[in-house]
Amino acid sequence: MSSEIFDWFAFFKEIFEDSKEKLREYYRLEADGSGPPSLVSYNKAVESLPCGVKVLEFKINEKKFKEIEDDIIQWIQFDLNTLGKLEVEYLGRVELSNATRVLEILITKFGFSESYAETFLADYLREGQTLRAAGDTDKLSYLIFTTKDIKKQKNEFIKEFILDFTFSLGDIIVRQLGLPLERYLKYKLSPERVLPFEELIKRDSPNYPTTSIEKLQKSISGIQLIDTVPEHVTRTFKNAKELFKFGYFRYNFFTISRHYACLALEAAVKHKYSQCLPKHIELHYKKGDRRYPMENPDYDKILKFCREKTRGLHPTRIYVNGEKFPYSRHELVAWLLKNTSVNLYESKFCELYLQERNWLSHLFFAPVDIPSTIPLTDIANLINIMFGA
Repeated sequence: MSSEIFDWFAFFKEIFEDSKEKLREYYRLEADGSGPPSLVSYNKAVESLPCGVKVLEFKINEKKFKEIEDDIIQWIQFDLNTLGKLEVEYLGRVELSNATRVLEILITKFGFSESYAETFLADYLREGQTLRAAGDTDKLSYLIFTTKDIKKQKNEFIKEFILDFTFSLGDIIVRQLGLPLERYLKYKLSPERVLPFEELIKRDSPNYPTTSIEKLQKSISGIQLIDTVPEHVTRTFKNAKELFKFGYFRYNFFTISRHYACLALEAAVKHKYSQCLPKHIELHYKKGDRRYPMENPDYDKILKFCREKTRGLHPTRIYVNGEKFPYSRHELVAWLLKNTSVNLYESKFCELYLQERNWLSHLFFAPVDIPSTIPLTDIANLINIMFGA
C-alpha cells in the first residue's frame, strides 16, 4: 500500500491502544490500584501514552542489509514532550543512500544536532539492523528502527513496541514524569559524589600493577584477531583489551576484561557454527515431527525460533537438518572439534574458558583477577584458529 494514501494516524492509534492493553496486563496492579512504587510508576507511564509520532520511510538496498526483510522500512520517532496527545507526521520516503537528505531530516525534523546526526547516520549505515534505538541526549525523544515494512506487519510491530517500552522507553517516560522507583523511595539513597577528572583517573590500587600504563598497553598490543573474524566477535574482544588497559586505574577491571574475553570466545564459536550452516535448513524436534524450514539461518535465529515457534520448548531438543543443535557448552565444543581445525588439546582449552564465562556470568561473590595477559592470548589464538585459512 502506498504511504501517500496510508492512514498513519489510524495505524498508530491502534498501535497505542493494543499496546496499552497488553502493557496494563504486564504492569497489573491490585484491584484498588496499589502495588510496589516502581510498578505503579510504570503503570502511570503506560497510561501517559500516546504521544507525538514522526515517520520517515526508506527505500533500501536489501543486498547491503541482509537481515532487513523488506525493501521499505521506517524510522519512527516518539516525541515525549507531547505525552497524552497523538499527533502523527509522515515525513515521506527517501533513499537511505541519500545521506544529504537524511541528515537534513534528522536535524530539521528529528531535532538532532548536526554533529550527532552525522555520527548517528554513520553508525546506522555501518551496523544497520543491529542498531536498535537512539536519540539525541538533549532531546526528549525515542527513535525506533524497523527491519520490515510495518504497514504489512502491524502485529509484529506491536510486539516490538511492547519490548521497547519494557526495556527502554518505559524507563525514559518514568524519568520524564518524575515518578518514584522503589529502590529510591524505600532506601532514600543519595547520589554518589561527582568526581573531578583528576580524582576520577586516580588509581585505586597504586601498587598494582607496578608497571606503567605504557608497558601495560604494550603487553597486549600484539594480541590481535585476524581480519576474517566476524565484526561482533572482534568488537567484544576489543572491549576485553580496553578493560585490561584501564585496569591500571581500577584493579577490578582486570576481572571484567577476563570475562569479556571469555564472552568473545563464546560469540566466536556461535558465529563459526552460523558460518557453517547451509543457506536452507530444516528444524524439527524428534523423528517424524513437523519440519520447519529456515532461510539464511544463524545461531541466534535458531534460538529465537525455539522461543517464538515452539511455545517454550527448550532448544536442547532441537535438531538442525537431522543433527543435534549444539546448545550446551559441551555440545558447542564437540561440534567445534568435529567441524573445524581446532584440535583436541585446543578444544579442552576452549571448554575451560567457556566454563569460566559461565562462572563469571553467574556470580555469588566478586572475584579479583591478577593482571595476566594469558587469557587474552589463549582466547585470541583459539578464535584465530577457528577463522583462519
